[in-house]
Amino acid sequence: MLRAILFDLNGVLVDDEPIHLELLWRVLSEEGIELATDDYYANYLGLDDRSCLRAILEAAGRSPTREQVTDLVARKAALYRMRIRDGGVRFFSGARELVEAAIADRVMLGIVSGALRDEVEWAVVELGGRRHFKALVTADDVDAGKPDPQGYRRALELLNVLPRRPLRPLGANEVLAIEDSPVGLRAAAAAGLATLGVAHTYPAESLSGADQVVGSLREVTLPRIRALLAGRVGKAPRRAIRSAPGWVPSGDIMNERSTGHVEVIAGGMFSGKSEELVRRLRRALIARQRIQVFKPRADTRDAPERLVTRDKRELDAEAVRDSREMRDKLHWGTQVVAIDEAQFFDEGLVELVNELADAGVRVIVAGLDQDYLRKPFGPMPQLLATAEYVDKTHAICVRCGAPAHYSQRIAGGGEQVQVGDADSYEARCRHCFTPFVPPEEDNSQKAT
Repeated sequence: MLRAILFDLNGVLVDDEPIHLELLWRVLSEEGIELATDDYYANYLGLDDRSCLRAILEAAGRSPTREQVTDLVARKAALYRMRIRDGGVRFFSGARELVEAAIADRVMLGIVSGALRDEVEWAVVELGGRRHFKALVTADDVDAGKPDPQGYRRALELLNVLPRRPLRPLGANEVLAIEDSPVGLRAAAAAGLATLGVAHTYPAESLSGADQVVGSLREVTLPRIRALLAGRVGKAPRRAIRSAPGWVPSGDIMNERSTGHVEVIAGGMFSGKSEELVRRLRRALIARQRIQVFKPRADTRDAPERLVTRDKRELDAEAVRDSREMRDKLHWGTQVVAIDEAQFFDEGLVELVNELADAGVRVIVAGLDQDYLRKPFGPMPQLLATAEYVDKTHAICVRCGAPAHYSQRIAGGGEQVQVGDADSYEARCRHCFTPFVPPEEDNSQKAT
């Protein structure tokens, strides 16, 4: 399964290696050092500027200080900015198309480059914007450049912890690194990633360390990448990438064989849905399971940080605006996710709930399945259709004492969402239910 692509920048997406060589010649010539083209491609291409310049100076018999290397890097960077500002960023054929296809398919993207951050961000803006690249790791972000795997390991941490956080950590066979140099391929492989070599800079035979080699990005499609990753499963066991400190994946919910599922508690008002939700959560807490409870901000009847039932039982909860905010607040290691008053959420809740269940999380949803007109309410119909377990709760009809499944509105207007309690609603059975007519509509009907 393909979940993320990490690109090298120069020589993979951006066609500027000749520019970098020209600028190296220029700053080195000012130091009285010559650099042969063959020497550059054989020994230095793929290194970040800091490591590259230091190695060249040492090969020339110099003993460069940190300040001298930093000065050379800054001079080269200033020349590069001038060149790009005047001529723009030139991308390899197929680069934009691959990035756009990945974005459309919701594949996470990142860049691991030896270039400076402002150079990387300049290119990313030209590719459609920073928001499409979840992880940017540049020469400014690591202590050791390629072939050290530090940059790729840092990118994996960012993919796993930055919003929108994945519901389970990325596996080695779910991330592809695309590189144009042997140095970059060694770094990605050392981080446990599948690798694709693209022969933009080196001949294909020099990229034999890659899992697969192509002549250009024009040959790369998402189906081809998925086939590469699928073929690699038998060679390298799937493993979770080490996450950043503070994020502790649970063995239960991260296990591919874990039994995540969806439970829905549905019914009318006053039927005990929240009470049943709290009862199940208390049992989960007794079992020492890690839980998270969410409620909609639209429900203002109680404190936003508390889920409160009618019989005054309470649990800590987080009030969120929509399913997107709920996703961003999810914690790794959570084994049970509870959602109260689900009818007030957007349709994205259905996708999120099913992703959680697919990732091995037990999801318990409570909500009104029908509004005051007995029509399906919000995302509840889809949740009822996809849940493994459904429980219908009933209140007591205030008119006849029979089991009540409907929420009879007795005051207010005609909008579907009207937060209220006993002052606005009553529990009614089918026989006693009568469609509510707002006062303004009732008056207009009488006038006619």
